[in-house]
Amino acid sequence: MAFISVLIPFVLTIVYSLDALLLPYIPIIESLARNPTFQKVYIPTYMRATPYFIGMFCALAIRWANKNRFKLPKWLTIFFHVSSFLLLLFVCYSSWIFFRPGSPRSPLAAATYAVLARTGWSVGIAWQMFAPATGHGWWIGRVFAWRPLAPLGRLTYGAFLTHVGFQIHEVATMATPINVTVMYLVRNNFADFLFSYFLSTILFLSIESPLTGMEKVIFGSSGSGSSSRRPGMAQNGAYSLGANGQTLTAHPLMKVPGNGAETTH
Repeated sequence: MAFISVLIPFVLTIVYSLDALLLPYIPIIESLARNPTFQKVYIPTYMRATPYFIGMFCALAIRWANKNRFKLPKWLTIFFHVSSFLLLLFVCYSSWIFFRPGSPRSPLAAATYAVLARTGWSVGIAWQMFAPATGHGWWIGRVFAWRPLAPLGRLTYGAFLTHVGFQIHEVATMATPINVTVMYLVRNNFADFLFSYFLSTILFLSIESPLTGMEKVIFGSSGSGSSSRRPGMAQNGAYSLGANGQTLTAHPLMKVPGNGAETTH
């Protein structure tokens, strides 16, 4: 199934001569619903099924590693951390070749990037979840376990859901060309971050939190028994893997059993 999930986007991108990714150009944004890449790549779930399988495999790997007290040598842990960061950076910045004006269209190159970008990003994120959850966090695990970051773990998915809307609105309503400078990018990114998390907070307080309370009232609390207190579970925080195709969510408040700290959900 995992192989098929990789094969499907590769084949369809070539057959329909689709773009490697959804290009945020004004003509595309203005007619987004009719754009072939948006219709056949961005919307269908089967086009982004590979991250689901990688997330499930990572969850199973974490469970197995904690059960068997699996440990990697420190040099190999550092190697995997550095490699995962380089992989994530490569996925982000290699897309520039598809934004160059007048660059020749290659269906094979577009299909290869469409497959490897999602796979590479998911693998890089999966390691960053696996490592702290199994005691291989290095200094990154301490950052993820930092208490002030705990609220962001609750709001991350809401920010993912809300950030695209006003970004599309900004691009689609752009009436004149913009001189893009470093300061312009810094201001826009900071504004996007604040606005996304502001909307995510509203979603959390108005929808997720009340529904979670209702669920506990109706079905009862699952409790935090021995199932959430496995030996070796995250010296630097424990993590749950969300299979939404885009992100893996961290819950950094879960402490190591046996060190006197209570488990917080």
